[in-house]
Amino acid sequence: MGAITCCIRYTIAPGKQAEFERYARVWRRIIERLGGTYYGCFVPGEQPPDADHFSFPEIGRTAPENSATVIFGFHDLAAYERYRRDAEKDPECEAVTKHFNDTKSFTNYERGFVRLSLP
Repeated sequence: MGAITCCIRYTIAPGKQAEFERYARVWRRIIERLGGTYYGCFVPGEQPPDADHFSFPEIGRTAPENSATVIFGFHDLAAYERYRRDAEKDPECEAVTKHFNDTKSFTNYERGFVRLSLP
């Protein structure tokens, strides 16, 4: 099996974007330190004037303003499994989990694994 790429979509809690971004920055350090590649944390940005115009208006809709996406990966399944195992006992991981428990910066998340379809 080749590279493992994880995509997590978060729903940011009202008024908690700064706390969420701090949470994401810490996870970036953890992921990179434990052998992964952090591709980015994408948070809500300024909307262009034509944001409500869709190529397929009957099925398109604007994404929620409180949605963030984080993408990171590992070169193979064994590296991902090592990361998961090592993160469980990592002090920085424990601290960022406490930060989440104290701030509740997001209300839910969805995790999926993706692959590049067109190289």
